[in-house]
Amino acid sequence: MASARRADGSSSPSADPVLVDLRSRGTRSGLFEITLSNGASFFVSERTVRDKRLGPGTQLPEREWPLLAALDERERCYAKGQALCARMEQPRAGLARKLAGRGYSAEAAESACARLAREGFLDDGRFALAWARGRLRRRREGPLLIRYGLLRKGVDRQLIEARFAAARKKDSWKKP
Repeated sequence: MASARRADGSSSPSADPVLVDLRSRGTRSGLFEITLSNGASFFVSERTVRDKRLGPGTQLPEREWPLLAALDERERCYAKGQALCARMEQPRAGLARKLAGRGYSAEAAESACARLAREGFLDDGRFALAWARGRLRRRREGPLLIRYGLLRKGVDRQLIEARFAAARKKDSWKKP
């Protein structure tokens, strides 16, 4: 998380700190790291840089630090959620729990999950299908155990029933 303290330990500098460094964190991430003259640093989105017209020499009053800290947490939480989704399908409730377990606030975790869902990284229906297929392949579980497992993972009951109804039409729930 961002540090809002000066090197001497005080939190109220005599003059507002100045943005001294603005670095892109890669072309695809859309994140920038800003460093202030007092040593504080934050990760913010490209949109925040644009909207707040941030650039070297910009003064940032201390009253804006909580906003930057909140944006920093949201961006870091989103990046962590994106990395978790890239490794394997995640249920929305499970991802929110994982992010909260890693120290992110519930608000940041929910914001990250909503953004990941909007961008197509997070989809409970896709997770349910992948998880069920894996269970059928490895453990040869039946529909009742698969339903129960999906409910425990936090997948919505209506979504589970809709997926099962579609699968029944295709007759794909037979064990291999």
